[in-house]
Amino acid sequence: EGLHEETLRLSRLVEDLNELSLLESGTLALAIEGADLAVIARIEAGRFAARAAEQGVSIAVESAADPQHAAVDRLRIGQVIANLLGNALRHTPRGGSIRVRLEAPDGSRLRLAVEDSGPGIPVDERARVFERYYRVDGARAAAEGGRGLGLAIAAGIVKAHGGTMHAGSSAALGGAMVVMELPAPRLDAAAPAPL
Repeated sequence: EGLHEETLRLSRLVEDLNELSLLESGTLALAIEGADLAVIARIEAGRFAARAAEQGVSIAVESAADPQHAAVDRLRIGQVIANLLGNALRHTPRGGSIRVRLEAPDGSRLRLAVEDSGPGIPVDERARVFERYYRVDGARAAAEGGRGLGLAIAAGIVKAHGGTMHAGSSAALGGAMVVMELPAPRLDAAAPAPL
């Protein structure tokens, strides 16, 4: 059983490294189409609902406007949101909260922030969390199966969409906040296909 688990872990590591290599070389194929970021966020939050309930953590998705149209690869952006939610859930204590907040602050970009009530990310480590193999608490993350690649891959996917990511602190919840910003679609862009 231990050998099987280690084989699966190594297989996931190889897949992650391959994906990161494609992102860094600019050769990752994206299936760009119109989509509603709010819908994608709700779907991903729904996938974490049972696990969050078991851990006594609430997850809420808030959108300043509905819909939040974007030109994205739905699966890849869903992967980014899932990574952010997984990290938030891993570090949020029982009785805590996670919030996914979407807004269009100036009309030229869309912003999705995942906030939690966990311990947060130290100020001097916020830029480094997007580096390959970097972990804020290396020993704890390694024990929990973390490889230090998730945020590097997420940032690469967002960059491939012409966007940016950064980490900060949540004024509302007191823990970490990781923000993804994507270009807003042009007004003449086609409406997104329904999910």
